[in-house]
Amino acid sequence: MDKPSKKKHSRTSGRSKKKESEIKPPIKKRLKSLPPALRFVILFLLSLVVLGLAYSHLTAKYHDNLEWIMEGTASACGFVVSLFSGDTHHFGKFISYNGFSVEIIDECTGLLEMVIYLAAVIAFSASPVGRVLSPPLADEKPDICC
Repeated sequence: MDKPSKKKHSRTSGRSKKKESEIKPPIKKRLKSLPPALRFVILFLLSLVVLGLAYSHLTAKYHDNLEWIMEGTASACGFVVSLFSGDTHHFGKFISYNGFSVEIIDECTGLLEMVIYLAAVIAFSASPVGRVLSPPLADEKPDICC
């Protein structure tokens, strides 16, 4: 009896071979090929989503540990308002003026604004050293305009 012959199949047999020009470049190369302003917007939005989700999760989990920030903001606001009117009181997270009281909440502390600013810094086209030092001190000039 004859044994059935085994054919050696290559990995690509039966599949259409892609030309070298049809292979998609990695995401980093595709981002570099976009216009700088569009690249900034895409990176900013992606960074904002990731950092915003992290901020939301962390503030929900550690809300009680952030009380001191809200109380400090209420104290600073109460002091500034008291410069213009002597009838201002602040206690804890609350500020009161002529019977009208306001509670300082998470969004009043400026933490969310810092998250938005950080997303813009991450998306900005500069070297890591340039992002830390600031644009005037960076050795790379941003290619965001012109």
